[in-house]
Amino acid sequence: MGALSLCTVGFAGAEPGFSPVQAMPVPNGNLGNDSTYGSVSCPSTTSCTAVGVTGSGVPIVVTEASGAWGAPQTIALPVGGGGGSLGVSCPSVGDCLAAGGYTTSAGATSPLLVAESSGTWGAATTATPPADALTGAAEDATFATPWCASAGNCEAVGAYRVTATTARLMTAVETAGTWGTVAAVPGGTQTYGNFLPSVRFGCTAVGSCVVVTDQSAWVETGGTWGARTDLALGPHEAFAPGGVACPSTATCVAVGTRVDSSCYCRPSFSTASVTETSGTWSAPEEIPRGGGESGLSGIACEPTVCLAVGNAGSYNDFDTYTDPIAFTWSNGTWSSIGTQLITPGPQETDASWFDDVACASATQCLAVGRDGYFDASGGPSLRFPYSSVLIPVRSIVAPGPPTALSATPMLHGANVSFGYPLDDGGAPITSFTATASPGGSSCTTAGDTCAITGLVDGRQYVVSATDSNGTASSQPTLSSHFFAGQPPDVPSHVRVEAGGGRASISWQASSSPSGEPVLRYLVRLQGQQHPVCVTRMDRCTLRGLVHGFVYVTAITAINVTGASGPFVLRFVAK
Repeated sequence: MGALSLCTVGFAGAEPGFSPVQAMPVPNGNLGNDSTYGSVSCPSTTSCTAVGVTGSGVPIVVTEASGAWGAPQTIALPVGGGGGSLGVSCPSVGDCLAAGGYTTSAGATSPLLVAESSGTWGAATTATPPADALTGAAEDATFATPWCASAGNCEAVGAYRVTATTARLMTAVETAGTWGTVAAVPGGTQTYGNFLPSVRFGCTAVGSCVVVTDQSAWVETGGTWGARTDLALGPHEAFAPGGVACPSTATCVAVGTRVDSSCYCRPSFSTASVTETSGTWSAPEEIPRGGGESGLSGIACEPTVCLAVGNAGSYNDFDTYTDPIAFTWSNGTWSSIGTQLITPGPQETDASWFDDVACASATQCLAVGRDGYFDASGGPSLRFPYSSVLIPVRSIVAPGPPTALSATPMLHGANVSFGYPLDDGGAPITSFTATASPGGSSCTTAGDTCAITGLVDGRQYVVSATDSNGTASSQPTLSSHFFAGQPPDVPSHVRVEAGGGRASISWQASSSPSGEPVLRYLVRLQGQQHPVCVTRMDRCTLRGLVHGFVYVTAITAINVTGASGPFVLRFVAK
């Protein structure tokens, strides 16, 4: 495979909007902090169905009607089943197909299918993998989230192990309620080690689908699978797919996490997408995300617009957190990052993320996820599963004010730095403006720093800063008061005369900008908290010194702007 040609796509404009999260119910006898919903499907704007698992691995399903989640129920596994996981597709209200895999009594993993018809879930059934699959206790085969055009007309794609270290893809088609034979997808086996490949697929019709794994991609046209296309990944790179969806018959978009293992210390993670257009796959594209490490776990598309969800944050040893994120895809480009802040205040201990998303229209989607926190040991602890209604393209409003505003004085001005707002109002921040008061001198920048000039040295100022997203400007943030100019130079030509337990220290007066004279000098002795001398003169006398003892002094000059660096002097008392 060739080296990864990673492109960074531009911003499309307005980003997603979020509703407050709603805690999702779990079956009686189970705890919210160990039950999750990892897949969701919305056949209408007033109904969604989510599937997940309890802490013991039992599959569960729950349906939402007009904004309220109903009573969840467990899905009975085949006899001897020890746990399973499912993804769901609902072509109409009350008609869904869940597909995945479950652990058998022999310790194998077998494909699993279970359907809902007219609001009633039937018995879960197994599927037989292709003839070259491992069997018995060595069987390892599972379906990804299925795709349905209508009730009883669906397609499932998954992976199965051929040997202990190789696997290939399989597919099955349901027509008018009857499943055909599970068949191998052309393309041969691939090496995956201890785990089956991550498989994600999307369709525009049964028989017209695309599949993406962490190594390769396929296109199915008219019920026939084309040749395998290996993704353009370098020797230290991987693409972990989180979801695939198709906004049109000619275009499908896969999103996931780009994993870069080129650093010997630890891998890095970033949001990425791969686009298929009329059978041709693009190079992986990194989605702009605004800092931190991130990944995407789901995508849903309506004509011309898609919404992708996942998480972003920091995973290092000193600052560990994750927040749910979303991006909007439109006309080939991605929006800026949208972040759902579930809890108020600082987010540094969050461990929350989106798992999947479904869109019932181009203006309404629903995402499911998990809310949690990082405990003292650095591991995630869950609180509850939740859902959130998302708007793919929110109205652009005024952004929040700049954060972490800092004004550093300089001669005749100040250098100003800005922190990006917590809420950009629905579109990327395009500029910051800082205005000094009194006087009104200002600067504007598309970056995060600029310099205000024309200030009077020695005069006190405060900076008022706003930001803009190109549509509206924020309320102002005020800096701390400061004096324009610069601190004095370091005292120089320092001399010391020691004798009789005393030391007379003198220096050349420090230079200081016009209009802000040196106010005082401070002389400190190493190991003492307070200055031993505070003077406006250019000399200081120390008394009570111990004969033969080495003293270390630091002399600094002070004006209204600040303090000079120290001149450090060592001498021996006599």
